[in-house]
Amino acid sequence: MEFSYKDEETAIIIYVHGMLDLQRSAKIDSGLEQLVSSGQGRDFILNLKDLEYSNSAGHGIFINMLGILSKSGRKLVFCNLNEQVRRVFEIVQLDELFAIFDSEEEALNYLKKLKDI
Repeated sequence: MEFSYKDEETAIIIYVHGMLDLQRSAKIDSGLEQLVSSGQGRDFILNLKDLEYSNSAGHGIFINMLGILSKSGRKLVFCNLNEQVRRVFEIVQLDELFAIFDSEEEALNYLKKLKDI
């Protein structure tokens, strides 16, 4: 499981690739924590279009990120979940915890609107 990112004016967009399971979660968690720490004041979008699989270890990473960002008033939103990942989010009710959008553009527009309020 790997990730890449780009820095947009509104948010840092993280692209998650591959599988997010117990074996890979420690490496990704460390990398994401560094990115969140270096992006002070920035909101984040997790683009999961290339995420093939995520188990409870992966979900824990997302919840950890949310906790870190929430403490400083920042947002974490998701976009481009494939059908399988979206189903898992619904089953474990992560869809009630996170804002989820069909596209990156929708997620960016949502965060822009929050900044304008």
